[in-house]
Amino acid sequence: MTDGNSLSLESLLCCPYCKNSLTKLKLSLYCQKCNLKFIIDDGIFFFNIKTQERESSKFKKDLIEKMKNINVNANPTISQQIDTKEISKATGLLKGKIILDAGCGTGLSTLGLLDKGAFIVFMDLIPESLRIVQKIVKLKNKKDNILYIVGDITNLPLKDRCIDIIWSGGVLEHFKSFKEQYIEFFRVLKNKGNLIFTIPNKFGFQRIYSTIKEKLIGSIDDHYETGFHYYHLKQLFPKNFFSTYKIKTIGIEQTYYEGILPILHLNLPSIAFLFYKYTILLLSKLFSPVKFGSSWFLLHGVKK
Repeated sequence: MTDGNSLSLESLLCCPYCKNSLTKLKLSLYCQKCNLKFIIDDGIFFFNIKTQERESSKFKKDLIEKMKNINVNANPTISQQIDTKEISKATGLLKGKIILDAGCGTGLSTLGLLDKGAFIVFMDLIPESLRIVQKIVKLKNKKDNILYIVGDITNLPLKDRCIDIIWSGGVLEHFKSFKEQYIEFFRVLKNKGNLIFTIPNKFGFQRIYSTIKEKLIGSIDDHYETGFHYYHLKQLFPKNFFSTYKIKTIGIEQTYYEGILPILHLNLPSIAFLFYKYTILLLSKLFSPVKFGSSWFLLHGVKK
């Protein structure tokens, strides 16, 4: 376990390309081998980005505007609360553990884990996301045990085997291939470390609704390559990389409150929700292992 009193998260950083150690200058980090400087601005470490993401420049622009206008007083959404609970359940004792939140967004899926004694490396492709995380951290008076990185998960600026837990919620579906991301995740993850991520269910109600909406009126809600099929998920955990893995569905409550209700513009009582929930559970059993209805798959693997 890491000694929380002596750990400097900056010591985990390396060049994202050659993986060599960096020299700290006044306002930057310098890689002598690559002759590159990576600036430090207001506590955020900026690393050059060579991304393979599919997103159009328009989508990125829209996302940046969304992050600028977000309510920094916002509490975690239902889905983010589920994320936090699932991470805690999967990994157990968190005191002194280093968590990489890869594609952190607002950071609200992992921020609460600071209260359990964890260290968190927040990393995102968009600087505005890290600014939002900083504001939320300040409002919640979390202070220490945090590192902010703007970077690309295909070129992680982190040393080998330095991370205990990698969390990546709703990120990997934005890439055409997982190969480079997996190589990097495996490289930085400690032996017996945990990789936990969520990806969309191809047969989830929210995905089906978005597809129909796109076909009918041209409105796109899901900016990712595709949903995922349960039968293909085991391929994401090769036996030579992971000692154990688990796959589960999440998001029945999330689909109801954040998907179905806004669609129907209804405020149904709790009894209706229970009827909906258990109907979906029954359908999931009938169509197993298609896992019909749930919005997301949560995957958890333990590195050998």
